[in-house]
Amino acid sequence: FFIYLFYVDIVISLRFSDIITIWIFPKSPSWIILILFLLTAYVVAKEDIQTIARTYVLCTFIFLIFILFLLSAYNDIHIGRIFPIGQNPIKKIGSGAYSSFLEMLGFEVFLFITPSFQDTKKKLFTLSFANFFTTVLYTFIVFTSYIRLSNKENSYIIDPILYIFKTYHSKMIESLDTLFLSLWTIV
Repeated sequence: FFIYLFYVDIVISLRFSDIITIWIFPKSPSWIILILFLLTAYVVAKEDIQTIARTYVLCTFIFLIFILFLLSAYNDIHIGRIFPIGQNPIKKIGSGAYSSFLEMLGFEVFLFITPSFQDTKKKLFTLSFANFFTTVLYTFIVFTSYIRLSNKENSYIIDPILYIFKTYHSKMIESLDTLFLSLWTIV
């Protein structure tokens, strides 16, 4: 489990440092951003599990801000972009599921956390709620990107949500994608 979790952490850290390099600091070397990210993660990870859990509970407002940011994308939508539903065969959908597999990693950490729980019902409720919330959030994200962007845009844009945030213009917020990435670094 340790090797597997170490691998997952490295893959997620590399992906996140690439996103930060591309969207915020394009002229900075990605290895410097990766080192800074890993140092920050180390400072948080050296605490006990209850401190980390309390920190995440305090940071749940970030999900609400993220959902509000996504709702701003509903100004210029076209619901017909999701049709025809089911046009791709199951094999193609399954091969596309691999790319979203990385986003769902992390629930196996629950195996390490469960010994600190006393109540089995609380364990199952917590895991079920986390799975439900993640599934609903990702469904909302995918649905939003499909109805906001054209099929052609969705096929070649790597990070569609950041692209949607970059197109947002306001008098108060100049760059919604940078603000989002700053908040999402905590998560």
